[in-house]
Amino acid sequence: MLKKSRTLAVAVGTAALMATGASAASATTLSNASGPLANGSVVSGPLATAATLTTPIGNASCTTGSLGGTVSGNGAAAVGFTSPTFTLGSCTDTIAPFNINSASLSSVASSTITAGSGGGTLNITSAVIRVNVTAGGLPGVCNFTANTASGIAVNADNSIRFTNVSVNAASGVCSQAAPSTFSATFRPMTSGGSAVTVN
Repeated sequence: MLKKSRTLAVAVGTAALMATGASAASATTLSNASGPLANGSVVSGPLATAATLTTPIGNASCTTGSLGGTVSGNGAAAVGFTSPTFTLGSCTDTIAPFNINSASLSSVASSTITAGSGGGTLNITSAVIRVNVTAGGLPGVCNFTANTASGIAVNADNSIRFTNVSVNAASGVCSQAAPSTFSATFRPMTSGGSAVTVN
């Protein structure tokens, strides 16, 4: 009876350790030099290299911009990157029907960060980007939609990199510009003046 009790105790202890390890492995923590970020902390970074949009009717490039969001649920499996902001400016293009002037994020369905090897992933769903254009000499607005936009968070240089993100649809005079792909790198991502890492 004593042997069975010891065996049961070992089994329960092993299961508890495994559960603890799985829980720890699934946690995501955003930190800066002061330690884990408090919920409500703002993380942001400037455009580091030219952002590019490649479309069936021409290409565009923007040289200024920023990315940001507010931390929610730090330490959970997926940390909220709430109220995300995204802007692009100083744009030039080779698109004939219209010219892109600037862009900003209009809405998203969800935005979270999960930890991974060497950093993590920023997952954005149903992103609608408001694009200010000039068409026929007149100003206009188009909406570009990306059903899923994933950016890789790299701790080595505190960047978030979007590479060939699929833009699934575009409205109005921009409709011929979809499907297209978008790439951009934002660096360094900071909070409180200190670089942010994902672990």
